[in-house]
Amino acid sequence: MKAGEITSWAGIVLAIAIGCGAVGGAKTQGTIAANDYVNPEQGFAFRIPPGWSHVKEGGFFGRPEHLVRFGSPGGDAAVIAHAAPVGGFACFDAAKNLLATRDGMRIVSEEPFNLTIPGGSLPAWRADLVAAAGDRRGRSAFFCDGGRLVVLEGSATNAAWPQRQAEIAVAIRSFAYTAGTTIVRVEPPAPTPTPERFFSHLIEWRGQNLAAIAKWYTGKAENWRTLAELNGVKSAKEFLPVGREVRIPQALVVKTAPLPRPRVRPAQVAPSPAAEAPADEDLPPVIGPK
Repeated sequence: MKAGEITSWAGIVLAIAIGCGAVGGAKTQGTIAANDYVNPEQGFAFRIPPGWSHVKEGGFFGRPEHLVRFGSPGGDAAVIAHAAPVGGFACFDAAKNLLATRDGMRIVSEEPFNLTIPGGSLPAWRADLVAAAGDRRGRSAFFCDGGRLVVLEGSATNAAWPQRQAEIAVAIRSFAYTAGTTIVRVEPPAPTPTPERFFSHLIEWRGQNLAAIAKWYTGKAENWRTLAELNGVKSAKEFLPVGREVRIPQALVVKTAPLPRPRVRPAQVAPSPAAEAPADEDLPPVIGPK
């Protein structure tokens, strides 16, 4: 390869790297201070859920597609921040496309509002998410400012969602627009949630189902749906295997005495025809004229 060709190829590679944010691009990792993540260049900040950690990932030219990612202790949930040009789209459409292409998430419900900032307002949204593959659920908040879209997304596996939902809400509710020293919350910050407590019931004999368990411990058979989502059971009348543990949210429990073993009714023996009507030869003799 000639020297001129080498120079030309090097220029192309450098241009691609700059365009992707690998060299001197707009993507920055921001700073982590205490429990907050702050990105002054992109103009946003949010609260990191307690116990979650920064996940460093590579991407094209060693740069990830997103700005920053934090993962739950079990690795079953994540909070991800994105920033991208609106690219001629309406703000909501730009966010919908970004979530679908980068994370495979689909918006299923949204709540638009105007985010008041010094000197005006910005279009902003809160939205509920589900994965296109159907294996995750999530929540997001996003706004647009001067042709720039900023998205914060939190999601967890379906099984982990009941446990991680409140933790993800810590980040989403604290998502803030920053302009210089001014911070405007997209949602009012919420107190750090306390871990949900559960009561456990052990299946010790056959014939138990969630409808009966919910009725006994919570006082309402219809609470079986909450137990089903928490324990991965599909039907209210599905008999559960002996040895399985069923978790019940402590907030729903109205009694803790063990579910009593069902009484077995003794089999009733039908009387024989002979016992119902005595035979003629057993009848007493008839006295009197015939």
